[in-house]
Amino acid sequence: MKKVRISINILYYFSFIMIVFLNYIGHSKISELYPSLLLHRNKLILISVLLLSIKIICGEIKKRNILIMCSLIILITIIYFNINNIFIYLNFLALILLIFGLRGIQLRNIIKIWIIEIGILMFFNQILFLLGYLPDLLIVRSGQERSQVGYIFTSLGANYAFQFTLIYLLYREINVKYIELILLFLLNYYFYFQTDTKSAYYFSLLVLLLFIVIKNIKISYKVSNLINKYILLIGIMIPSYFSYFYDPNRDMYNEINQLLTGRLYLGNLALNKNGVSLFGQPQDWVLNDKVTVDNPYFYVDSSFLTIAIYYGVILLSIIVLGYYILGNHKYIKGNIVYTVIFSVLVLHATFDPQFLEIVYNPMLLYLGLLFHDNIVGD
Repeated sequence: MKKVRISINILYYFSFIMIVFLNYIGHSKISELYPSLLLHRNKLILISVLLLSIKIICGEIKKRNILIMCSLIILITIIYFNINNIFIYLNFLALILLIFGLRGIQLRNIIKIWIIEIGILMFFNQILFLLGYLPDLLIVRSGQERSQVGYIFTSLGANYAFQFTLIYLLYREINVKYIELILLFLLNYYFYFQTDTKSAYYFSLLVLLLFIVIKNIKISYKVSNLINKYILLIGIMIPSYFSYFYDPNRDMYNEINQLLTGRLYLGNLALNKNGVSLFGQPQDWVLNDKVTVDNPYFYVDSSFLTIAIYYGVILLSIIVLGYYILGNHKYIKGNIVYTVIFSVLVLHATFDPQFLEIVYNPMLLYLGLLFHDNIVGD
């Protein structure tokens, strides 16, 4: 029986690795060298979805969990018909199955696998870039040259470095050594120097400084529990308020908008143009080669505004509710490491779009604690 369970668990690990890899490749310029990877990406994600389905079917799952899982699948299917994006639909489907398929899987093992996989992919990507195999496009902003460092957007490398820092610290906890903190700082500084991506760099400095603090000072459990419950709600309210009330005639909003490289203006534009939706709506984002003089750049960077506008407030409300309930979980209560990592992750996501992507944020799988027992690991 134990051998059968181990064999079934292999399906989960393989699927997770495959999903992360396929999403990462779409962000790397490696996809320009091997475009066939993108051509078959949806098919390969679908295979991973089928393998996860087999894992769940062959394992034990409570009736309550089946009901919730099926309800979420119905919800994202409705969203799919509204946004008409099969790649996003398959990734949402995979995420739901990864969460409900966690029975018998240790979260720490998944976190470790993510760290190793992303670390190898980032290293390999940089080697190809430095050797000249990946094309580069220097973009000048405010007199500062920004390199793509092997990614399709200039900010992606820095964001991967930031997310890697968060998840590495989540795994190492307060046992992390100062030399490791220094190496993580150097990693983030390299990408900041190359890409001038300020938000990822500053938030990486914040989390590194906070870890120095919690290694030396004991933080109240009550403060930790309060933050765990409400930080996501705060993270949603910040971009929503400032984007909705953005007024170009007021100096304060203009200064914040400039500091955030136009994010308030773009959020306000999206809210006025389409508003939020219940079950998602199509968006005509204007990126890359679509940008012209008559068709300016248009994209909402805030993870939470994007969810509310593009995927719908129903999905956003479920995410908020899930993490609020998670704040009462015995593993999360008083867990200052989780508090620091998740808080910085949420604050960064207020004006950056990576929160709902498993390739960036494996902490989404912590929602599995609501449905499974004994999955944390040592």
